[in-house]
Amino acid sequence: MITRALPRALGGGATLLLAAATALPAQRPGLPPNRPQLEARGDVIAGRATAVQGALGLIAPFGSYVRGGLVVGGGPVSLGSETRASARADVVVRFLLDPFLERRWGPYGGAGVSAMYTGAGGGEGGDWRGYLMAVAGVEGPPTRGVLPALEVGLGGGTRIGVVLRKARALGR
Repeated sequence: MITRALPRALGGGATLLLAAATALPAQRPGLPPNRPQLEARGDVIAGRATAVQGALGLIAPFGSYVRGGLVVGGGPVSLGSETRASARADVVVRFLLDPFLERRWGPYGGAGVSAMYTGAGGGEGGDWRGYLMAVAGVEGPPTRGVLPALEVGLGGGTRIGVVLRKARALGR
């Protein structure tokens, strides 16, 4: 069944994403090797149900302007008067408009896929669903080693997120 294979496909895609993301020092003269960034985020996803989720992510640079990442999270989801557990895994690729911190605020846009789980309740079993997603956001100036961002998007509903990423030594 497609809904059972989706989490495996996302996991395999994320593994390939992270394995292919390391640039060799010779490919980036004058810069240290790019290391993956960590991110912590809080999201509200409002669609057929409303979920409030905390999430952690790992972001790998694919070059100066492109970042790919895997985000996993979970939290409560409200289905009418019933509250259940929810979880998600997102694979997203972002294009940065200001990767070198030339401006105080750096807008970006991205797209990806998401697998979202709504827990069992009311005599029903849990349910995995897959979604395409699109995001737009803006990263603020780095503060004490943290790069804050605000993000909105679509994918399983309207998404609004507050993101804290580990700042990179050079650029966003």
